[in-house]
Amino acid sequence: MSCVLQFDEFRSEYYRDRLHALRARLSLLRYQLLQRTYTPDAVAALKQTKYHLDSAERELAELHRTVTDKLSDYKRAGFGFDDLVSQYTEVLTAIKHAQWQAQQLEQSHA
Repeated sequence: MSCVLQFDEFRSEYYRDRLHALRARLSLLRYQLLQRTYTPDAVAALKQTKYHLDSAERELAELHRTVTDKLSDYKRAGFGFDDLVSQYTEVLTAIKHAQWQAQQLEQSHA
């Protein structure tokens, strides 16, 4: 009976050592794959891409903050704000029309 027990212990030790060796081999293969994938040129390209993405993210965050602030300002302006915008648009249209008329008048006298 002790021979069977000793044999089982040897087999268990063998499989444990084999498992350890296979894990080490997998780890080695993983690092070799990473080394081949991330060449110095690839790493440089990834860094540049990250820089551009970070810049775009900062710009979008600033744009979001600006738009949010403007929306907040519009909400604080109240219900009369729409009328004020309409009047402002009408005044701008009138100014542009007057400028166009003045330009036409200058061209006709030139």
